[in-house]
Amino acid sequence: MLYSFPLRSAEPALQFHCFDAGYVERLCAGDSPTQEHFVGYFSALLQIKLRSRLRSPQAIEDVRQETFARVFAVLRKDGGLRQPERLGAFVNTVCNHVLFEQYRASSRSESLDDDDRPELPAVGANALDIVLLRAKSRTRSGRFCSNYPPATVPC
Repeated sequence: MLYSFPLRSAEPALQFHCFDAGYVERLCAGDSPTQEHFVGYFSALLQIKLRSRLRSPQAIEDVRQETFARVFAVLRKDGGLRQPERLGAFVNTVCNHVLFEQYRASSRSESLDDDDRPELPAVGANALDIVLLRAKSRTRSGRFCSNYPPATVPC
């Protein structure tokens, strides 16, 4: 029998949470249960997001940690988060910025050349051979076309 939903979920269902000014104030004040909830809640969401975008578990953890560090830095500044109900969107935006920085940094560090492998000599014709073959081809087609009258030349 075909089911339209899985019999059992691979991941536990995530309960979405609405944030308010009181929650953000407790978070900024260093309330331990609030911070644990925040890190646990957003760790699960960021894990889902980053797992599909990054290959390395170490890179995922780096982006997650940097995201939390930046969010806490902004929250602890005066006037850090103007709309507490938008905390989820703010965390997501910070994560996107960190992720793009990770992409840029990894693209700069990845070399297009394999430094550990010796460069193999080119196989096939060199530039001089290609030029000579083209010139030879033109002469052949010129001789072929000269056998026809000008109005019926297929070239």
